[in-house]
Amino acid sequence: QQQQQHYPTYPPVPTQQPPQNYTNTTAQPRYPHIPYTPQSFHVTTATVPTPPTVTQGIRHAPPAQPTNQNSSYLNSVYRVGMMAMEVLARRMHDERPQIKISRSPSHGEDVKWLMTVAMKLGVSYLHQFCMSVVNAVMSPFILQHVASESAQYLARNTRTPTSNHLRSPILTPVVQKCLQMFTQCILQKLFQLNPVEHDDFISMILSARFAFCMSPGGMIQFNELLQSVHRSKDCTKDLWQKILNNLNSGPCVSSL
Repeated sequence: QQQQQHYPTYPPVPTQQPPQNYTNTTAQPRYPHIPYTPQSFHVTTATVPTPPTVTQGIRHAPPAQPTNQNSSYLNSVYRVGMMAMEVLARRMHDERPQIKISRSPSHGEDVKWLMTVAMKLGVSYLHQFCMSVVNAVMSPFILQHVASESAQYLARNTRTPTSNHLRSPILTPVVQKCLQMFTQCILQKLFQLNPVEHDDFISMILSARFAFCMSPGGMIQFNELLQSVHRSKDCTKDLWQKILNNLNSGPCVSSL
């Protein structure tokens, strides 16, 4: 008969979890040479800052007080814009006349924006910009806007009347080109005028009156333009009466 082997009995494995405040004092540290102190650890969640949103677009308004870095950026933008103005001057005759002389030509907003960049850089940059405008822009409305805004800018910087700057060497060529183009546009539009376009034609004449007010002796030139319109065979009695009624509704007050 084989002898039965006797194995030692061990206490049962506890099935309950130790209490939360239980601390195992018999635990030995993994590294004896480092003092071991039981500690409680708390997990904290780090707050990650949200990256700033970048506004995408081609055009950005220049800052009011440009730093050295911003000034370098504006100079680069200005050089590119002036090269575009040279290209526009060379291609002036490629665009249809109705678009070039309209209130909102395809390049109108770009020209206005480049003017604001030149104002941020200084008077010398604005002077160079105005010279390029005379060669590249044919719309009398854009020319009037450039002359008006530039005169106000110069008046704020020098604390002198706006009319003085309209007669300055910087803006006189712009004003004269504006009056020339208004005269050309009005006579050209009168030649192809339809009755449904009377209101737009009268609005152009009112805008021209404001432009002629910017020039010394401009009202004499404006009255000569009106006489040319009146003598034209394309100007009907009804149209002429509408023109007179709108001109008499208010005095000649410059948009400046």
